[in-house]
Amino acid sequence: MKFNYAIGAYLVPMITIFLNFFFRKKRNMSNLDYVIILIESSIHIFGVSFLLFFLHSEKIFDSGWAPITLLYFNIPTFVILVILYYYLKYRQVK
Repeated sequence: MKFNYAIGAYLVPMITIFLNFFFRKKRNMSNLDYVIILIESSIHIFGVSFLLFFLHSEKIFDSGWAPITLLYFNIPTFVILVILYYYLKYRQVK
């Protein structure tokens, strides 16, 4: 069942970030655009972690600790990205 953990904890977030970048990229992107893409990816990863938790609780997909791992690393990352977003937004206004 460790393969299911690897899919849930590593592969799904990487695919989520890649797809968000692929569908949202523009020609001239600033640092603020990259942070916005990462914030949206982080929100999608929250949804994926709750989906994996639901699938694990219903015994459909045995993901083990993958949802908790995603939340454990995603919450501080999300907070840092929001702070970085406001910093870049404030710097851009000046």
